[in-house]
Amino acid sequence: MKTKYQTLVTAAVSAAIIIVVGVIAMGLMGLYLLTPAAAAKPEAAPAIAPDLQAQEGTARTITVVGEGKVSAQPDVAQINMGIEVVGPDIKEASSQAEAAMNGLLAALKGAGVAEKDIQTSYYNVWVERPYGQQGGPSGDTIYHVSNSVNVTVRDLDNVANILSQAIEAGANNINSINFSIPCRSGHSNRYGLSTNSNSTYSRF
Repeated sequence: MKTKYQTLVTAAVSAAIIIVVGVIAMGLMGLYLLTPAAAAKPEAAPAIAPDLQAQEGTARTITVVGEGKVSAQPDVAQINMGIEVVGPDIKEASSQAEAAMNGLLAALKGAGVAEKDIQTSYYNVWVERPYGQQGGPSGDTIYHVSNSVNVTVRDLDNVANILSQAIEAGANNINSINFSIPCRSGHSNRYGLSTNSNSTYSRF
């Protein structure tokens, strides 16, 4: 009987201990839930994609591409012309070429072209050795003497007259005629384009 009573007492004490421990645990949990850290737990920041992070660190720029055009009537002509003399003797050919060029220069000046607007551009002497009827060297020697000048014509109404006078004076090479608008150095020209050189910016 005594043993049975002791067993009941032991069981009651164990149950009381378990109840006390449970009450203490519940009290501690309640205190934790009431603390500010537990009541306002910060939410995790949303993840940012790597490409978006890279974009945020890159400076944003705007690129604008434009094109401007100006159309105008040319007011200057550049003519490349000259003479070519062919002969069997180099001295005679050179002498004839010199005389022909002097006549051409005189004709250009007489047509109203200023001396500063005439510049030598090309001088050449080359030898031709033709073949005979049988396909072998003929033994002949032919010399070609060429001399060309660049002529600047500032009055376009005078171009036709200058060409006519040059051909009559012996010019047998009219290589090219270009029309252009010369730039004014150091200031804006009459078409509103700023330039710092004497180059030509437009050709027709």
